[in-house]
Amino acid sequence: MNTAISIDLQRRAVRALKRQNARAITAIVRSTPSYGTENVAPGFVALIHPDLEADVRQLTGFVPAEKYGSMTPWENELGKCEDVRYVSSTIFEPWADAGGAKGTMLSTSGTNADVYPVLFVARDAYAIVALKGMFALTPMVVNPKPSDSDPLAQRGHVGWKAMQTCVILNDSWMVRAEVAASA
Repeated sequence: MNTAISIDLQRRAVRALKRQNARAITAIVRSTPSYGTENVAPGFVALIHPDLEADVRQLTGFVPAEKYGSMTPWENELGKCEDVRYVSSTIFEPWADAGGAKGTMLSTSGTNADVYPVLFVARDAYAIVALKGMFALTPMVVNPKPSDSDPLAQRGHVGWKAMQTCVILNDSWMVRAEVAASA
């Protein structure tokens, strides 16, 4: 593995999702009368590492998020290409030196290319549940008390524990591709 993301790879991922009857996450976004605005068709979402942003921007047909028109893009959304909207996050760490010969790709050691996951997701592929109710949030308060290190009782502490869960609802509605990042 020492190739960057390509339009062909994206099309294979979208084709795999559509074969499984995966539904698009987003609805159509209409453009405005303003010059240079674009319609954004319903589509899937691809989650990428920021190192891949330059490669994604070079995909044929890429439309930057700032050209969406009156719609406000998601946080860290780069733009769209055909049926896919791209969002970047550092949570998707690369696997250091896990690819083939480095060539012109990024590499941790300078020998083999780093491999980056690209996660394509469809609607209802996963769910996040915020557990609500009396026990969803547990506040913890330590009131200040005079001590040798704090004789005036000026320092206290506040913290909390929160609960939530997430679950994969349908593995067939997610595709993971592995690519390298151009240097």
